[in-house]
Amino acid sequence: MCHRLLRRLLLVAACCSLVWPTATALDAEDGSASRIAREVRHELVTLPGYRVFDYLTYHIDGSKVTLFGQVTRPPVKSDAEKAVQRIEGVSSVDNQIEVLPVSKLDDHIRFGVYHAIYSKPSLQRYQMGAVPPIHIIVKNHDVTLEGMVNSVGDKDLAGLAANGVPGVSKLTNNLIPFSNGSGILAGPGGSTSIGEGQIEVAESDLVFDPRLGRNQHQQHRLLSGSFFLRRHWHTCIS
Repeated sequence: MCHRLLRRLLLVAACCSLVWPTATALDAEDGSASRIAREVRHELVTLPGYRVFDYLTYHIDGSKVTLFGQVTRPPVKSDAEKAVQRIEGVSSVDNQIEVLPVSKLDDHIRFGVYHAIYSKPSLQRYQMGAVPPIHIIVKNHDVTLEGMVNSVGDKDLAGLAANGVPGVSKLTNNLIPFSNGSGILAGPGGSTSIGEGQIEVAESDLVFDPRLGRNQHQQHRLLSGSFFLRRHWHTCIS
């Protein structure tokens, strides 16, 4: 009987030895993806040429990083790729960032929309920081607002201000409000979901962001938080 019990214990130990490395490998994979996501975001948001008229997003699949978005100057596209390629653990970078066409009228619209939005007293708090969280993308007279705001009211006000600028052909308002029922939903214990919860925001992307005009010691989630879904990261940089 003792021999049978011993054989069972050895069998259980052997099974555990097969399962444990797999679980450890999965945890290591998640940790690596989380670290890469944080470092990619840091590199992009601190690019010297990155500004309010640019908007970058990225997607991480294992060790591959795909860059998306629009920029007004070619060096920002190439610098973004170089910065991400240097990150430990990144094996390849697929740079799909679009360089917006040169246009004097588009430049005029950019500064007009910027003034229209950030001159509003209730929106001026978003102007704090090197890169304000409301990004203004202009292409062929069409304007797209990207980023995040505190409320649906702020989103609507920014849209109305931008749409009133002379020369704007079409306005697309993609701003995400921090309000229940729309955009980022704050749940118990700091959990967060987007829309109806199809995408979860990783806990590791909590940041301190004074640009929202709140207490600097209060933790905020940016729209540029890392979106973790099926072991893939997709992030918008604000």
